[in-house]
Amino acid sequence: MRQFLRETWQIWYWAYFQPSRLQAWVDRVGKQSDGWLSRLDSVFGKPAFATRFALLVLLLLIPLIAMVAWQGQPLDWLIVLTALLCLYGLSIFPLAVSLTTPWLFLLVYSINPAPLRQAIVVAGEILPPWPQLALGIGIYTLGLVVTSLLGYWFWQRKRLWLGRLILGMGLACSIALGAWLATNIRWVVLGLLALFANIFSFWLYRDDPKHAFGVVSAVAYRDESHQDDSKHAFGVVSAVAFGMVFGVAGGMAFSVTVGVAFSVAVGVAFGVAVGVAVIVAFGVAFGVAFIVAFGVSLSVAVGMAGGVSLGVAVGVAVGVAGSVAALATLPLPWLALAAWLLGTALAAWRWRWVGVGLGAVFFALGFDTHGLAAAWVVLAVLLGYYRLLPFYFGQALLSGAAASTGSATAPLAELAEATAPLAEPVEITAPLAEPVEAKRRSLLPHWLTTPAATLRRLPPYSSELLWLPLPRHARLLDAAFAADPALGMEALERIRASSYPGFRRTIERALPAMVATECARVADLAALKLCASPTHPRLPILVPSLYREQAAEGEARRNLALDVAGEIALILPELQAIARALDAAQQQSSLMLQVRSLEKLLLRLDLLKSEINTLEEPTSRSRWHAVIERWRSLLAAEQQAVEARAQGEIVAAFQVGNPVGPERAALFKGREQESNEIMRLLLDRGRPTVVVHGPRRFGKSSFLRQLPRLLPIDVVYAFESAQNSAFRESDRGFCFGLARALYRDSQAAGLALAAPERRDFREEPFGALDDYLDQLEQQLGERSLLLALDEFELIGQALETGSLSLRVLDHLRYMIQHRSRLALIFGGLNTLAELGPNWTNYFINVQPLEMLYLTPQAARDLLENPDPQFNLRYEASVVEEILCLTRCQPYLLQAMGAAMVNLANRAKWQTFPLAQLSAASDEALQAGAIYFQELWNNYTGTNADEVRAGRAILRALAAGQPPPEPADASEHNHQQQALARLLRYHLVERSNGGYQIEIPLVAQWVRERAVD
Repeated sequence: MRQFLRETWQIWYWAYFQPSRLQAWVDRVGKQSDGWLSRLDSVFGKPAFATRFALLVLLLLIPLIAMVAWQGQPLDWLIVLTALLCLYGLSIFPLAVSLTTPWLFLLVYSINPAPLRQAIVVAGEILPPWPQLALGIGIYTLGLVVTSLLGYWFWQRKRLWLGRLILGMGLACSIALGAWLATNIRWVVLGLLALFANIFSFWLYRDDPKHAFGVVSAVAYRDESHQDDSKHAFGVVSAVAFGMVFGVAGGMAFSVTVGVAFSVAVGVAFGVAVGVAVIVAFGVAFGVAFIVAFGVSLSVAVGMAGGVSLGVAVGVAVGVAGSVAALATLPLPWLALAAWLLGTALAAWRWRWVGVGLGAVFFALGFDTHGLAAAWVVLAVLLGYYRLLPFYFGQALLSGAAASTGSATAPLAELAEATAPLAEPVEITAPLAEPVEAKRRSLLPHWLTTPAATLRRLPPYSSELLWLPLPRHARLLDAAFAADPALGMEALERIRASSYPGFRRTIERALPAMVATECARVADLAALKLCASPTHPRLPILVPSLYREQAAEGEARRNLALDVAGEIALILPELQAIARALDAAQQQSSLMLQVRSLEKLLLRLDLLKSEINTLEEPTSRSRWHAVIERWRSLLAAEQQAVEARAQGEIVAAFQVGNPVGPERAALFKGREQESNEIMRLLLDRGRPTVVVHGPRRFGKSSFLRQLPRLLPIDVVYAFESAQNSAFRESDRGFCFGLARALYRDSQAAGLALAAPERRDFREEPFGALDDYLDQLEQQLGERSLLLALDEFELIGQALETGSLSLRVLDHLRYMIQHRSRLALIFGGLNTLAELGPNWTNYFINVQPLEMLYLTPQAARDLLENPDPQFNLRYEASVVEEILCLTRCQPYLLQAMGAAMVNLANRAKWQTFPLAQLSAASDEALQAGAIYFQELWNNYTGTNADEVRAGRAILRALAAGQPPPEPADASEHNHQQQALARLLRYHLVERSNGGYQIEIPLVAQWVRERAVD
């Protein structure tokens, strides 16, 4: 019994303070998703809930019953019955409204019971005689049974349209005739009612009636795969009965709600008359609709349903009308109390203007009696609807006091003990299918200084209806999260699940603190790297938008965060980048490279700290400083440990594959002749377009990237690579890409250009580019602008596919001809002539500059001094042998250098021996397999026959033999084409009247590793 009473109390508590939890439980029990239907079905149709609800109703009615028994008249017992009917009938609203009804009746009855008594008397006079009502109900029931049987019989025999017609017309006629006999309403109203019922029925029966109302309708039909006969009969009776009750109650509630103002204005009697007429009409309509939808009815069930529905409708109409009349006569304090009670109950109804509308209704009620003083009643409504007094005031006082007494800054050891659950009723247990929460602990002396205990006594635990933010609520949430992440995440989930605006501010302020707390919590480097991973247990849930792109496809994560903005958007992405860079640094093959990578990460943290110092709030700066210091200590410790292990290791200074960027300037050697030639061409009055061309991996891209430091200071240099797919996807992308490159690189030259906006290039991209160049030229002064486009042959491919139009070439030529301070450099594999007539027609004044091998001096400098910290030495003749082996080709020099460093580190050599040079070449061949395979596949010919002939030539030359003799003229032609291509791309050269492979290392790969 104790548990039963506790569960009864839980229903009341949920209805007033946690309606979503009540609705979620009702949906699970009723297995329906229709809101008001699920609630009413649970009240009337689920014994586990209905018995507890009945007890709660009895407890709420006891004061009214006691007052009637003490000083009431015999007629007053009908007031108790009316209150009971209102309590059940108003269940279509939030349950708190229904449960508030007894208190309103008690308040009205204790102050002035006369209007309630008058409403009951007038209702008895207005209602038709009971025999007339019974006749109307019986006629419409009989018509409904006949219509349902006949319509469903046709439907089973696939006579769908005839079944629809019979059901629709029979429904309309039954409703019209039954309503006319029961209420004597006008034929015009009957016609409109029948038309509505007809339209509604045809819409309802647009599909198979078995699916008209989803799962519920399956109960009402005889279906061997779902129910047996007994279940079918019970389902029909239940569906019919509750359909009538709910339909009438729904029509009643709607009518009374809309008609309240009229009731006040023209009197109680007219209100009751209008209410009952409309209620019966709409109640019959909705009841019959449910009956037809749910299957073949039983006349007994229909009769019972009609009687119960009519009783509920009349009772609620009388109760509401009488209460409205009585409220209008109450003294101002009692009227304000009633307004506060109803406003508090309606707080769970999150319609936008409910509070304002209710205030207007109560102002109208009290205006005749109290005049403008009725405005205080509006204030009472708003105080109740927004839960300001006493709920919010108490919650705000508790939240602010807890933070002020140190609860939000308690040490972690103390916070870990703060797990006292909230002071709220325990949840319902079996047979209500709801788990029981832990028993509430008694209040401890230190509970006010324990964040978790305080947090559990605040919304959303104590109440979901928070309209205004609580002071320092976010600090409590963060402190609880710091002590117990699981508890903090649970609280955040509850807060985020609510749509009330008071919680939004809590999340906005707590989220950065929680993210910073989680980032500062890292215990080691593994935890630090996990901060960038979508597998982190908490961060992807806190800020899912920053982890969504990395998450596995199909992985669903709850979105507990608002849109990421502010300090999180500024700091967390950089922390993620540092964590990912740490993972890349630890995968470096060289310990010295790991040390240097860790040094860079420490510098990035220092830069991030300087950005954090720009935050306005000191609290924000302090929490992120704690993160920076924690991460810095871990990275510094790792750097020291790696340095200790790297004592004596050779620095892996060579960079194989990728172009050498400005940050590796020490690794770039030579090319003075080429840079001088470019300067000479820039000074030429004709300002020719320079085309830097040559085979791949000969250093063209590195040269163009390093060119700014080789040029004089009066040249502003801008670089863009056509490898960027966005640059060549459309004319708009091309123009915007050029403008963005000009903006990016002009910053280094001290120009203060405005950043280009992509939207400015949507309609007139070339005009927008011209405007941007005009701004740039205004700031150039006496300086020149050199624009470099790398991998320009990809632009040619985009022209062929149609991604770019020939307007691109038109505009480039226009820029060169009409902007005296602009010069253009193309970098790529081919010359303009090799790209076709489009290029040669547009660019007439062209100066090619072929990029080939380094000079021996530059190659030697590259091997011996690639980095200031490079400490590997070579035995005599090692460098000379490498220069011969690689022919001073930049990529192969880097590959050999990297191979020698790897061998030296494995063998702990400080000086590389000449005897191990063959081992280094083998490792370089293996590491550069992709490069050599590209030569073998793409440089030997343009079709299968040429490739076959080109490979045969290379094999013969690698073996020291002349090219094979062709068998016929066709093979001779293919061989000549292949040989010309090999010569063009410097795989083969003429020597002593014959041919040889230019680079010995390439010949070695062909002999040892080439596979057709």
